[in-house]
Amino acid sequence: MRNGRVSVPASATPKMQKIFSLVEDGLHWMGRKTSLSYRAANIVVYFILIPFSYAWMLDIILQTRALRISFGIATGLTFLRIKNFESFSEKLFDQSVRFLFFFRRFGLNYVAASVIICVFFPLVIYLALLLPILFSKP
Repeated sequence: MRNGRVSVPASATPKMQKIFSLVEDGLHWMGRKTSLSYRAANIVVYFILIPFSYAWMLDIILQTRALRISFGIATGLTFLRIKNFESFSEKLFDQSVRFLFFFRRFGLNYVAASVIICVFFPLVIYLALLLPILFSKP
């Protein structure tokens, strides 16, 4: 890892590397705009914003507010216990990197695992949640 960036291995396919770089650049941009580090921005997106958006979409499908309210309360209570968000983010980001490196045993390098798990899987979940919203009867 150099300058807060994970080194992209030469074995990454060009498309995977491009997607990885676009997401990484977006998280660096978000960090600059919000005065968060890259790692903290990553944690905010993948552990707060994306899960909250899933809860919101499920609430729309279920015609309730319970999931987003529960998620908001749980997130708020968690933040009350975190004394230093940057330090917390560093540790959680490192654990996330370890998790993605786990997939080497299945033939995926860090970049491929990142793109599949952090980009493709969330997009599939968004599509699965969006379809019932778009095609539900009013």
